[in-house]
Amino acid sequence: MKTEFLVQFDGAATSAEDRILLIGATNRPQELDDAARRRLVKRLYIPLPEIEARRSLILRLLAKEPSKLTEAQVTMICEKTDGIPIS
Repeated sequence: MKTEFLVQFDGAATSAEDRILLIGATNRPQELDDAARRRLVKRLYIPLPEIEARRSLILRLLAKEPSKLTEAQVTMICEKTDGIPIS
């Protein structure tokens, strides 16, 4: 799949006036190979959420299900999820 992407990307523009906007996302940027990085010149790094944002996400996810978690337990979950993507 990666090879096909790179082949198609190389031949996409036919003239200097052609413009292509390509948006991609990954939670494993370290696994992108050099060939892909060379073609994607501008990169934005969006860090993982801070503790208050994680609390908001966790509470929103918990609102969909019955839960008897206390505030202390929610806080513990927020602390233990530092550095872990929430999906």
